[in-house]
Amino acid sequence: MKTQFITLLLLIHIVSAEQFMTSGYEPWEPYHTVDSAGVHSGFEYEIVKTVFDSLHTKLKFEYSTWENALKMLEFGRIDLLSGAGYTKERAAYAYYSVPYRYESFSLFIRRTPENNQQTDKELLGLFSSGKMTTTLTAGMFYGPVVDSILKTIAPKKNSTTVKNYLQNIPIFRAGRSNCFLMETMTGKIHFSKDEQTDLVRIVELPNGGPLHVMFSKNSVKKEFVDSYNATFTRLLKNGSLAPIYQKAGVKTPSPASIAHK
Repeated sequence: MKTQFITLLLLIHIVSAEQFMTSGYEPWEPYHTVDSAGVHSGFEYEIVKTVFDSLHTKLKFEYSTWENALKMLEFGRIDLLSGAGYTKERAAYAYYSVPYRYESFSLFIRRTPENNQQTDKELLGLFSSGKMTTTLTAGMFYGPVVDSILKTIAPKKNSTTVKNYLQNIPIFRAGRSNCFLMETMTGKIHFSKDEQTDLVRIVELPNGGPLHVMFSKNSVKKEFVDSYNATFTRLLKNGSLAPIYQKAGVKTPSPASIAHK
């Protein structure tokens, strides 16, 4: 009886000591999706969850727009966000994991008889000169090259900012913008679903850069981030993460490429 009682106490201690962290998310196909039953899936969800399972830490998810999620992370209302590019401004309030994939953005441009005759380089030149009306997603970092272009477009009042990345598409279809910026695979998926791929010219932009998991400095200890990085690197090297990368069609980073930012 005494042995059973001690065992029960140990189980209670283990359960109570189990770690929980809250991740912000915005559905972003194919990287993080939620079905009608509330089941999460997608490349980034599976990568982060696999690492957290190895760390014996449970994940909870809280929906938010990306812009609002960044503020929540800054003040420690959520603990982490995946799919984050590196900026000095964000690094002031967040720790960064090692990178786990590279992001690719594209310009989705309304197809016309005129631009059918233009090269991708010519269309990119029109975008860079601010001659296209553009929609952008609030809080999004498109990489240093594209962001430097956007700084020249904004003063010309040719860009509109939306809260949710999916709002770009109905604005575009309604003819209220000439183009929008979106992660390449995500944009292609949404247009292929509606069988409207002929509506757009897709111009791939310079590499958006590596993506990381951000951890709030207000709620997460640096030691946990170090453990996350070490565990991710170990799982990458031993092949445990390979099926996730293969299923999503995402290139597996080499161990040499995951040097911490």
